[in-house]
Amino acid sequence: MEAMDRLPNETKSVQDISYNEFLYDASAIFLEKVYFSLIRRKRFGGVRVSGSERLRELNKPYMLVPVHRSKTDPPAVTVAARKAAKVRPRYLGKNEYWPGDEKKLSVEHLGKVVSGWYFDQVGSVQIERGKDFEEETERQVGAILAGPDPLTIFAEGTRLRGNDIRYETLKQKVAVLALEHGVNIEPVGIAGTQADDPPGPIFVDFGEVVNVNQIEPRDAIRKVAREPVMLELHEKLQASQDRAVALRKEYMRNRRAKAI
Repeated sequence: MEAMDRLPNETKSVQDISYNEFLYDASAIFLEKVYFSLIRRKRFGGVRVSGSERLRELNKPYMLVPVHRSKTDPPAVTVAARKAAKVRPRYLGKNEYWPGDEKKLSVEHLGKVVSGWYFDQVGSVQIERGKDFEEETERQVGAILAGPDPLTIFAEGTRLRGNDIRYETLKQKVAVLALEHGVNIEPVGIAGTQADDPPGPIFVDFGEVVNVNQIEPRDAIRKVAREPVMLELHEKLQASQDRAVALRKEYMRNRRAKAI
């Protein structure tokens, strides 16, 4: 069993971890109105959303599970979710973005101090990639899943290339959390953030929901419980990615036709 598959701690607080809502909203507005639309206008030119109605109709809490192809994916999802349903996605972030316990004077360390402060302020949870969640991480994740904000997990674990979703890359921890907390999974396709994509808007598609029923925590780690959830997630995440890619291709064709 992979390290991400195991559930090391079953005791959680339902108290939500606090974060700076004003800073979060200001950051989202900056990303949408300034970064994607002005600073990176020639590369992206904005974020377009499909499937907004699916996100608005979801009962809270739930999990967002996007594809992962670029560092631009998290800000694109943040902008898209805000545009679609006025929600604030909360993220799991690898601990490399935080400074840790080591104290040293260097540009790299100071950069981590700033990024760690920012991610704390907007309610992100740090994790160590490829390892079990620590007790505090489990508590924070459980608190988010008991609140109004969607927990966002990049189930592929790292940035990949291409538009095919490979089942074996999807982390089983997604199903464990969904089953344990009884939260549904919203797949998210993203087109336009890969390095070899032609310049143009990013398309984010909110796909068909994966409905999950809550079961006992000790049963949630069993393969017989996880496998149906993961198979459905794989199918619907691929369908969402295909939609996002198709919509972007159609947009690019129409734009070229108008330019002729």
